[in-house]
Amino acid sequence: MDGFDLLILGFMLTLISGDLGLSTGQAGSLVTWTLIGAVLGGFVFGTLSDKYGRVRVLTWTIVLFAVFTGLCAFAQGYWDLLIYRTIAGIGLGGEFGIGMALAAEAWPAKHRAKATSYVALGWQLGVLAAALLTPLLIPYIGWRGMFMIGIIPAFVAWFFRAKLHEPEIFVQSKEVNEHSHTESFKLLVKDVATTKTSIGVAILTSVQTLVTTVL
Repeated sequence: MDGFDLLILGFMLTLISGDLGLSTGQAGSLVTWTLIGAVLGGFVFGTLSDKYGRVRVLTWTIVLFAVFTGLCAFAQGYWDLLIYRTIAGIGLGGEFGIGMALAAEAWPAKHRAKATSYVALGWQLGVLAAALLTPLLIPYIGWRGMFMIGIIPAFVAWFFRAKLHEPEIFVQSKEVNEHSHTESFKLLVKDVATTKTSIGVAILTSVQTLVTTVL
């Protein structure tokens, strides 16, 4: 749903701009601020998930993402749509990061690379679904109806909260090592090799997101 949501915005920008009277710069900023929100959400909710648990915070992010995506359907101008998109982006960034961590921790160590690959493939399937469904649905439900589809994850969130439990590796880690909010970030730059890896991954994912959005 996150890959689907991000890409349908790109496909609908021309239509949204025509209806709301947006300039080219304003239309482009909707995508930019969605991505800025996603970065912020990844940092904030990632930290909160270390303290309050993966499943609980994942639920918060999905509801935030879904509700504000749905509110985009009721936007009357540039500023309210920009606010809705930015907050939806915050939820999106938190949801993707925590979902990736949850998948990795839930699988045995030897299968973690496979698990995270499945999560990444889910994003690409969302992109493909957006490319296929947007031109089919817009003539019938319009761009506002497409955003209403984004409410669906809010219902899924309650299923997650009821059925999922914290991964055993996370529970054990919490019991043995209670740490501050800043320690998770310090691990990303604990030595020269780790710092280089962290910077490289940040650049790689930024370029991937940019290219996917532009295309």
